[in-house]
Amino acid sequence: MAQRADYPVPGNESERLNALRSLKILDTPADERFDRIVRIARDHYQMPVVRVTLVDEDRVWFKARLGIKADQAPRSISLCSHTIMSSEPLLVPDLTADLRFSESPQVMGKPYFRFYAAAPISVEGGHNIGSVCLMDYEAHPDFTVEDTAFLQDLSDIVVDELKLHEKLTKQETLIDSYVESLQQSEERFSLAMRGANDGLWDWNLRTDEMYYSPRWCRMLGYEPEEIAPQRESWSNLVDPADKYRVLDMVEKWISGRADSLETEYRMRHKDGDWRTIWTRAFLAREDGQPVRIVGTHVDITERRQLEEQIRQAQKMEAVGQLTGGVAHDFNNLLGVMVGNAEQASILLSQEGSNAQARIHIGEVVRAVNRSAALTQRLLSFSRRQTLVPKTTDIGVLIRNFEDMLRRAIGETVELTADLGDDVWPAMVDGHQLENAILNLTINARDAMSAGGCLTVTTGNTVLGEAEVGQHGSLVPGDYVKVTVSDTGDGIAPEILDRVMEPFFTTKGVGEGSGLGLSMVFGFAKQSKGHLAISSEVGSGTVVELYLPRSLGIPQATTTASHISERTEPLSARILVVEDDPDLREIPVQILRKHGFEVVEAANGSQALAALKATEDFDLLFSDVVLPGGMNGVAIADEARRLQPAIKVLLTSGYNSGAIADQVAGADTVKVLSKPYSRNDLLESVCGLLDVPAD
Repeated sequence: MAQRADYPVPGNESERLNALRSLKILDTPADERFDRIVRIARDHYQMPVVRVTLVDEDRVWFKARLGIKADQAPRSISLCSHTIMSSEPLLVPDLTADLRFSESPQVMGKPYFRFYAAAPISVEGGHNIGSVCLMDYEAHPDFTVEDTAFLQDLSDIVVDELKLHEKLTKQETLIDSYVESLQQSEERFSLAMRGANDGLWDWNLRTDEMYYSPRWCRMLGYEPEEIAPQRESWSNLVDPADKYRVLDMVEKWISGRADSLETEYRMRHKDGDWRTIWTRAFLAREDGQPVRIVGTHVDITERRQLEEQIRQAQKMEAVGQLTGGVAHDFNNLLGVMVGNAEQASILLSQEGSNAQARIHIGEVVRAVNRSAALTQRLLSFSRRQTLVPKTTDIGVLIRNFEDMLRRAIGETVELTADLGDDVWPAMVDGHQLENAILNLTINARDAMSAGGCLTVTTGNTVLGEAEVGQHGSLVPGDYVKVTVSDTGDGIAPEILDRVMEPFFTTKGVGEGSGLGLSMVFGFAKQSKGHLAISSEVGSGTVVELYLPRSLGIPQATTTASHISERTEPLSARILVVEDDPDLREIPVQILRKHGFEVVEAANGSQALAALKATEDFDLLFSDVVLPGGMNGVAIADEARRLQPAIKVLLTSGYNSGAIADQVAGADTVKVLSKPYSRNDLLESVCGLLDVPAD
């Protein structure tokens, strides 16, 4: 790697600069295509400064920017000089804590930046010419892997736009040459147009004749001889909703009321699909009179679809964050209800009093369990549920609860389980998979009010690079596919794109929450799989669930038993940290009744004081979400520093696997999901401490 005194320089600097300048993008006017990208980034991340930067020899020029007035900066002080040194995104949660940037003029002085994240813009040949970067005046230690991946997606869109710009620039140069040739020789211009390899069109305003290049025709699925050289050929293919708008633009342009013609519209392909077309045109005049319009024709359908996917992902993520937060708070309340109900039930059974009260408490417990099931749906959609993926034989799983499925769908629906031979095991949470299949079968049943056939099929599938693009964020590899198909009413096309949105339902009031499919969708994504739905009105619906293959051997599941109260004390000492006094009282009582010595703390400060006061704690049991700036993970890290032998049990309503990964030492750190029962708590504590539960 080459190095200057004031900033790093890639070893291929000369080739990199040639690649940048060949694009002919430096110092060009503002462009809506790039401005749209920085707006998407700003709205998604809520960052004050967003830029699309291009790193020139001695400067960094901003092709698009929000939150900053200057259009360039010296390369010597720009953080983007570091971004182009690698093909991977650069994330600096706190610039003041990074030796590379802590003394930067932009960090030590105005504008006093604290946060920086950027994804390199890498063009053909592996040359990093710039970045899509985010900057803030506050640190962001919570910037996630998903956030970084989305930033890389935006960078990839910029690369596509640069390719389009390069192509259009070349086409513009070519068209200018054609116009000049036209003024010299009509025949030469005609030959040049016919030899062009992209979507070109030529409108003779004097004769009203049109020329469509072979590439123009084939973009829409036609051979040149199938398109008549008339304006009506275009009119017959363009979307009626766009036609008159475009014609009005042309007329204003020709009459001098508009400076340019650049727009997009839809055209029907020969196979019936609609394609989104982007057009730029140039006007030729003779003696001041318009005589010819020459334009380009570019198919941007895939790019618009990608932008729509990004918008949909933003919407789904926002709703996921909302539902995840609601579920977490609700789980805290459920924890209080479960604990008090269970403790009261134990006391009543011991004292033999008030049988009616025990009945009511039983009802409370059942109601709590139903509420907990609702929060699991919310967490499933938000992808924050706790999953315990294991090597699972899906065929055996379906066979074991096939009777339950038959009872759920009723006698009017015929169920067929077509479980393929030699189906691979899948890496999946079996309990959550059962819930997902049950949701899909109930949806299918509801679509067959007059009865019908429901088929559950399993099989193996291998997805290559070409196939994974059709299945969301899947990576190439081996998958187990579970298909649930029905002969019901089908789903209308205008509704099909919305069926996986949370709370969307076509059922009557009180007949469904609208969370079923969104739950299955969230479960599939969290399992590193995918959910695909196809349907035709009157012909039924097919739902395909893709799950990653496991190379392990399936294991049988075990059922936990009830844990009795201990009569003799235990020597283990436990520190319980929970800010909610009602919720803290539950585990404290349970643990003390089981013979443990318990010390309580309401926050991180109290917990650290207890840990420093004595060195004989055997286990830390802490909520993850705590006030005061120190969460359960941070307390666990400090506890293990102060007392290396201490075991850690965290509790949360969020994804326990993701939380456990944040704490080093998986063998001595476990996470208990909320709401938890008395048995769940004691099994987790006794398992970590290696003491008998009974």
